[in-house]
Amino acid sequence: MDNQKNKPTLKSHLISTLIIFIFSFVFFIFVWFFVNDYYEMAISYIASHLIPVFKEVSISFIKMRENLIQVVFVPKAEGWGTHFSINISIQNYYYTFSIPLTLAIMASFYRYLRIKKIYLEAIIILIMFHIFFVFFLEWYKVTFELMRYGLEKFNMTKINIGLYIQTFMVVITVKIVPFLIGVYLFVRMRSSK
Repeated sequence: MDNQKNKPTLKSHLISTLIIFIFSFVFFIFVWFFVNDYYEMAISYIASHLIPVFKEVSISFIKMRENLIQVVFVPKAEGWGTHFSINISIQNYYYTFSIPLTLAIMASFYRYLRIKKIYLEAIIILIMFHIFFVFFLEWYKVTFELMRYGLEKFNMTKINIGLYIQTFMVVITVKIVPFLIGVYLFVRMRSSK
């Protein structure tokens, strides 16, 4: 009988999880305010350097200006590089504003996860979503501009697929990723028992 009094109840678990979530959310918002620009620049740098692997362009520069990261690509076609460039601006906080929420959700699971490497897996998944988001945004814009100037054969199917993938990544990355990470942690928590 005495043993059941010391056993934590569902209510105490929920309250402690909620407290962890609230305090960690406030903490991560504060930290994210200082770290966000560096993170976004790193993500843009990685994703932008993947574009020349798939397209006949080179990177002219990547710069952060006020609340934008500007990436400029130049076609590798002979003579075209001096005539036009492909400017892509990515608004800061557009795809990363939910990271404090995601990290707070992850912190809420800390007491219940026996295998802590699951956090590393979740962080890698989050980073990959962001790299794919920037990559597909840039890939679509570079493809469209190369087709527009006749440096790549016009292909409406490729444009539509690129637009679909870009829109899908916007919806997933901006709106759903925190909850996908939470579901991932929950499923991994259940499977590790």
